[in-house]
Formats: sequence, C-alpha cells, structure tokens
Amino acid sequence: MYRAIRSEIESVLQEIGQDHVNDYDYLMTSLNFVNVAEDIEYQKKYRKFWVMRYISPESEFNKKYFEFLEKNKNNSGLSFAEACNHFDGATTDRGGEKSSFQFSFITKLMHMIDGVFPIYDSKVRDFYFIPENSAAYDEKKQVSIALVDYLRYEQRKANLSNEIKESIRYFRQRFSPSDFSDQKILDSLIWGYVKSREKRITKHLNGTKTFG
Repeated sequence: MYRAIRSEIESVLQEIGQDHVNDYDYLMTSLNFVNVAEDIEYQKKYRKFWVMRYISPESEFNKKYFEFLEKNKNNSGLSFAEACNHFDGATTDRGGEKSSFQFSFITKLMHMIDGVFPIYDSKVRDFYFIPENSAAYDEKKQVSIALVDYLRYEQRKANLSNEIKESIRYFRQRFSPSDFSDQKILDSLIWGYVKSREKRITKHLNGTKTFG
C-alpha cells in the first residue's frame, strides 16, 4: 500500500501544497508562545487546519479542548486514555445537548503535544480500510486505544518502507518543513494520496477518463 504513495508522489505532493505545511508549522511553533485557551486567532487557525467544523466554537467541548491543550502542551507523560477521560460527557454543540466520542480530535490534540503521535481521520481510516464504528460512547473509547496501537504499528512498518523513506525525502525537499516529524509527513502523505485518488475517481465517474 505504501508503494502506491511513492508511485503517485507528484500528485500527492501537489494535493498537500505549501500552505498545508506552513499552517502546520505555524501551529506547532506558536503553541509554546501563546495561551491557546485564550488566543481566539490561534483557535480559529487550529480549528480550520484540523477541520473542527462539526464542533461548535461555543461548545463545552471546544472550551475544554483548548484549556486542556494549554495545560498539557508540555506534558510529555500525558496518556491517550487520560485525554479521552477528560472529555467524557462534554457537549459538542452550541446548545449543550449533543455529546459524542471525538476520537479524531483527541488524537490531533495528542499529536500537538507529541509530534509523533498518530493522527486518526477519515483519510487514515480509508487508507487502512478501518471499519467505521457506530458503537456506543464507552465502546468507541475502548476501541480507540486499540486503534492507536494499530496506527503506531503502521508507523513502524512505514518507517521500514523504502517507498515511504523516498516519499518523505521528496516531501522535505519540496516543502522544507520546520516542525514535521517523519510520522507527521506520513500522515500528510496519506491525506494527500487519498484526497488525490478521490478527486480522480470523481472526475472519472463524471466522464473525464483518469484511469486505464
């Protein structure tokens, strides 16, 4: 599966783009120089980059999220389970009526604290063929710990892949990132690959031949 990224590296890098790299570097660099619990501009850029559109900026979850990030941004000993437990019962809508387990955004928070922590989102899910989970809150939370272990396994596997090593080198040559770990580059490569394939398939289905 990693060979596919290398074989389409040019379209993958084009899909990622320099803005993605600049925005991530800004968030990582600025994290230690602002109070993220209070800096609304930082929060806006963070929410846009990590696509938090389904979390109301006026929600309980949003408030707890940035307060927790501020409090723990230098806490290298923070566990994923501890972060998950912190958001139990936190509502995600403006009216304070809806609560759901936000696995993806918790992995992104953990990644901001530890730049090698694996990120989970829809593109990662599709790339690794991870089944969608429609279970109840507590079961989702329990499964998420196993999913993080699996993603760490894939990180180690990718680390041994010559195709990924080459792709990471191309990424660094193209974008000159300042705060990207190899693990974050892998995440970006997966995002760019899946996004590029989605666009090609859509064009193909709409009558523009992009395969074969």
